Formats: sequence, C-alpha cells, structure tokens
Amino acid sequence: MIPLIVFYVHIVAIAAVYTRRWQDEGFSEGILAVFFMALIFFVGWSMSSFVMKLIMNAEGAGGAFDRDSASLLLLTGAESVFYYFYIRGESRPAPPEDGPALYRLEEGPRRIQVPALSARGFAEGAGTVLTRTSKRAGCSRAAVLP
Repeated sequence: MIPLIVFYVHIVAIAAVYTRRWQDEGFSEGILAVFFMALIFFVGWSMSSFVMKLIMNAEGAGGAFDRDSASLLLLTGAESVFYYFYIRGESRPAPPEDGPALYRLEEGPRRIQVPALSARGFAEGAGTVLTRTSKRAGCSRAAVLP
C-alpha cells in the first residue's frame, strides 16, 4: 500500500510540474520538466534502495513496510527537500512597469479587479476611485474618474 501512495504522489507532482512549466514557458519546457523528474526519481530510487539494503533486511519491519517501501519513503523525503529548494530558487520575472496593469474598482462594499484597458467600462458614475497596482511591491497609483 505504501508504494501505491508514493507512486500516486509522484504522478500528481509530475502533472502539476508539467502544467506549471507548460503555462509559463511552453510545451517543450513541460516535457523537459517531466523527464527531469523521471530522471531524479529513477536515479534516486536506485540510490535509496542501495542505502536501505545496507540498513534493513528484505522483510523489513512488517508485512506492509518492507525494504522496498522504506526505500520509496526515503526517496520521497529526499525529493521533497530537493524540490523545495529547487522550486524556491525559481523566481518569476516581474512584468515591465509600462505593461498591462490591474485596476481595483472600489464601490462601497464591492471590489472588482479588472484589466487596465476595460477599467472605464466597469466604472459607472463620477467619483469612482480606481487604484492601479503593479505586480511589484510598493507601486500603486490612485485616480478618480470624472
């Protein structure tokens, strides 16, 4: 049962990584990310099996927790640490300052966030306050529509 859960977690992680890379950088980057994860998985599984063979006998600690299950859990823990630091090191590039901005429309209790080009279409009536926010922290401008 433990190997089934570990394989399922890896399939979900591969799908998530492919989708993120595909949306950010394209189809080929998504495929490369899948191959990279598969390479890390297979090489890591070989190494963790070797380490567990030195520590544990084939029967392991019980019926459900044999040496193969222990090596997969060791692999999953090592991969979690590796991917945490690998993904944390990535930073998405900030959009250019003159690029598309978002406006937050504040009308009483209702707040709407719309693209800059269609902000006037949502603003009804004089005195509506629009706040322009950039993706960069600390950059915001306010304007009152006539």
